Amino acid sequence: LTMTGSPGSNGTTVRWYDAASGGTLLETALSYVTPSISSNTTYYASSYNSTTGCEGSRVSVTATIIALPTAPTFTLENNICGSGVAQATANYGAGGDAVNWYNMLGSLLFTGYLFNTPTLHTTTTYYIRTVNTSTGCESSQVAVTVTVYPVPAAPSAAGAARCGTGSVTLSATPGGGEQIRWYDASDNYITTGNTYSPSVSSTTNYRVRSINTASQCISANYTTVTATVNPVPGNPSASNQSRCGPGSLTMTGSPGSNGTTVRWYDAASGGTLLETALSYVTPSISSNTTYYASSYN
Repeated sequence: LTMTGSPGSNGTTVRWYDAASGGTLLETALSYVTPSISSNTTYYASSYNSTTGCEGSRVSVTATIIALPTAPTFTLENNICGSGVAQATANYGAGGDAVNWYNMLGSLLFTGYLFNTPTLHTTTTYYIRTVNTSTGCESSQVAVTVTVYPVPAAPSAAGAARCGTGSVTLSATPGGGEQIRWYDASDNYITTGNTYSPSVSSTTNYRVRSINTASQCISANYTTVTATVNPVPGNPSASNQSRCGPGSLTMTGSPGSNGTTVRWYDAASGGTLLETALSYVTPSISSNTTYYASSYN
């Protein structure tokens, strides 16, 4: 501490001692810088005339050590994705009554409990200290780091199609450390996962976004994934054919609505696909044989 004094009448300077009488002369000057002290310490000052050598009586002067407040605690309300504003709340420690906020250069930014950062684009560290506004004493500092995370890119995705009403499996590919979130066309959240299998009766669009599992930052842009429902073709028209004696026959058919060609089978369900064409030439047959035709797009 720097102790200061002014000489009394007939004095020209001040002498500083460590005792009320006798003791050690510490300094002859208007001020005295103490050594490092950790508790209250009393010094003694007297007026001194450097011309005559006369010295007055000593008066006590106390160097008071005020206990430092304890360091504050804080809660960071949010980190930032891409760029934005973060909010942090601090609580002062024992022996203080407020919190001082500083930037990395040590400049005081704010005194209070609730601190809103300016818009940040990069990770930034602030420092807080408990302060006793009566004494001006501050605690040791605590770092408050606001992290600015990158925003994930929109994921790649693949749609799927089916014929008529039913379930389709849609898929999307996340980046490293990311998950896929699925939304409907109005951006309402549905589920999380690399695949989604909705039941659809008409062509439907969905949206997917990537979310980083560590930062919880979600892609700003979405990818559209389409579940396509194609109409089921109507029944084909086909004519029975006949011949005299064993041999081959040419079966012909026309596709129904929404069909482009005809498929020929040897069974009403399952069985073997014999041909995809408007006509089918049978092998040589010696008895009546039934074939089955379907419209195909």
